[in-house]
Amino acid sequence: MEYWEKCEEAVRKITGGRATPGSGNKNIKGDIIVPGYTLEVKSTIYQEINLEYNWLVKLEKEYPKTTPLLVVFFSDGSYNVWMLDNKEVNDKVWVTKKITPDSIPEVIYGPNYSWVLQNKEILKEL
Repeated sequence: MEYWEKCEEAVRKITGGRATPGSGNKNIKGDIIVPGYTLEVKSTIYQEINLEYNWLVKLEKEYPKTTPLLVVFFSDGSYNVWMLDNKEVNDKVWVTKKITPDSIPEVIYGPNYSWVLQNKEILKEL
């Protein structure tokens, strides 16, 4: 099993959600679906990852049908969770940038909304 598959499986087990066919590349977006939520799981086998603006664009299209979350795993198994905050963003826009476990932004900005870093326990509460 590839690392990204292990990460998606870990999130599925924590949330009790279901994996989407084709890991979200079909009609249903996101990697894991929990009633009321769409989760996109990204991972890297390194200790850094480019946090991509287009991930936020894709996820924001799911709102308000579901509340989207972005889960990012690093090679050591650590992960972070951002949830869309329905506060609209006017002048701040996220640019793709590299993050590490030591440089996790509290807030990231998509095309229309801000995304706020969450306590990891939120996955168990979905």
